[in-house]
Amino acid sequence: MKTRKSLPPIWRVLTLTLAISVMHAHADQWGPPRKEHWSTNERFVLKVQYPSPGNGLTLWERTEDGLRQHWRRSGIHRVQPPLRAYVTNDGKYVVLRDVYHNIGYGEVIVILGEKGETLGSYQLRDFLSQAEIGAARRTVSSLWWNENAWYSLINGERQFALVTQHGTIRCFDLSTGKIEDLNDKALGQIICLVRKDALAWVRLRSKNRYRGITLLGALGVEDAAPIAKRILEEEID
Repeated sequence: MKTRKSLPPIWRVLTLTLAISVMHAHADQWGPPRKEHWSTNERFVLKVQYPSPGNGLTLWERTEDGLRQHWRRSGIHRVQPPLRAYVTNDGKYVVLRDVYHNIGYGEVIVILGEKGETLGSYQLRDFLSQAEIGAARRTVSSLWWNENAWYSLINGERQFALVTQHGTIRCFDLSTGKIEDLNDKALGQIICLVRKDALAWVRLRSKNRYRGITLLGALGVEDAAPIAKRILEEEID
């Protein structure tokens, strides 16, 4: 399983600076959970019935005659709904990420197929090292393994990739629900996608600015050091 090299000194300083500045950003304060998760093309929507017994999940398709139901099933967690769902543009697959109010515990990645069946289900220990799990920030409700992480449907929305703030790269095949064994070419493709998003976040000074610079450093992106230096100087000024 692939991880990236340790952060150079400037990244450790920057990480400490950012940790101090955002220490309270993820205190256990939760707004209402999302009840609808749409595909990018807004053709399909996963609806979450919450609160209700079983936290039912229903996939709907937008048609000329209104919404048409494709499948219905009980939720993965008996009490809480998923934190985030990624629906492919053709409605064939849904990826559920984390549990609302209990991030990092239980099934954190669940892949659903065309009829809502579970194709793959993973806890953190299935794809992260114990060292990385142990290093994740803990609060009363959650284990924040997802802090500053990147996620995306890739390769024609037939794979789901994630990159953690430690530079760990994982990719799931949606048709089988299994974790992919990535070669250098596949790793390079994912790094390029992350680099593109991260640089955009940094340059636009978006709310994801620190997330972007953290990922650039963790992946050892070549032009990341001068960007980190500039941001650190701005923080000091």
